[in-house]
Amino acid sequence: MLRYEALWLLEVVVAAHPPCDGWIPLSLLPDDDPEGIDTSATFFSNHAVLNFHPHHMPLELLAAELSGLFAKGDIIAADLRLAGSAPEPQHLFMPSPTAIRAILTGGVRNRWLC
Repeated sequence: MLRYEALWLLEVVVAAHPPCDGWIPLSLLPDDDPEGIDTSATFFSNHAVLNFHPHHMPLELLAAELSGLFAKGDIIAADLRLAGSAPEPQHLFMPSPTAIRAILTGGVRNRWLC
């Protein structure tokens, strides 16, 4: 049985639209408002860029869920560059839990999830 958090991560990849087409920037995954406190119409969530609802996961839970999905082979990460209109993976990898936290908190822009 999938937990909500894992389902959210898998669903956001499947639902990705061009120019992402299944590739999601890892830097967009942390919630801007993990507690769901600011519900004003002016609040701009990073998930608006993904055109997907917020998950409200604290950073440690998000990192743990990603780590579990990577370990099971359900998702993969890549160094990715956009060539024209299509993303091209340069290097596929499975990041360690430490690397996942660093990517999520450091905003590394070339690391993508698929």
